[in-house]
Amino acid sequence: MGELRIEGVIWTPGRAAHIRTRTVRYSSGETNLEPEWADEAALDEERIVAVTGEKEETSSLKVVGYSHSLDRLLKVWIWSDEPQTSEVWNGGSATVANDSDRRRYEAGTREHGN
Repeated sequence: MGELRIEGVIWTPGRAAHIRTRTVRYSSGETNLEPEWADEAALDEERIVAVTGEKEETSSLKVVGYSHSLDRLLKVWIWSDEPQTSEVWNGGSATVANDSDRRRYEAGTREHGN
């Protein structure tokens, strides 16, 4: 995981609309998100990155990071057809981080001395 680079995220119009309309699909407790906020979280220097799914060769990642514009911790799903050589990833989805994500992020931040 340490060799994977995340330098940017590209959101298709459909994926951008998907995260902008979370309250339409889910409860009113959800938050509609802007792609720029998800980008900030994915590019957070203190982000926590995990492979999604059961297979390590998967090209999909779950990133937990902080969006300064929204002033919230977000969970962002990104993917690439070539994860070992990608620097710019495709945006899949995003949501406000849950308590479990927050604890992992805070533990990682403490581990890095912040």
